[in-house]
Amino acid sequence: MLDGIIIRDFAFPHEDLRFDGRHIEYRRQWEEQERQRIAQEEAATARDDMDGPPVRVVALYDYAGTELGHLPFKTGDIISVTENYGNGNLLGTLNGRMGLLPETYVRPASDDDR
Repeated sequence: MLDGIIIRDFAFPHEDLRFDGRHIEYRRQWEEQERQRIAQEEAATARDDMDGPPVRVVALYDYAGTELGHLPFKTGDIISVTENYGNGNLLGTLNGRMGLLPETYVRPASDDDR
């Protein structure tokens, strides 16, 4: 060993993170932070897309909405959606009640829907 340098197949200063394998954990942490940042940006973009008047959707299936904050509805109900969270959940209003609903349970309303 030469004064602070370890010689292997190539030389790294002893303080170099690559030497002891910590770089792998740092890389994993960075990748996770990047995934979270991208998800937050996509969610913010989806919320920005909902600016303006509520969007009307029609329920394709019954939804019990048993969890706190979820909006129950029946097939054929017309729901006003005010936010799209980008994670498969929408924020909607039906008969004066507001709550979350799954995006896959609804379709955009057409002029023929009442």
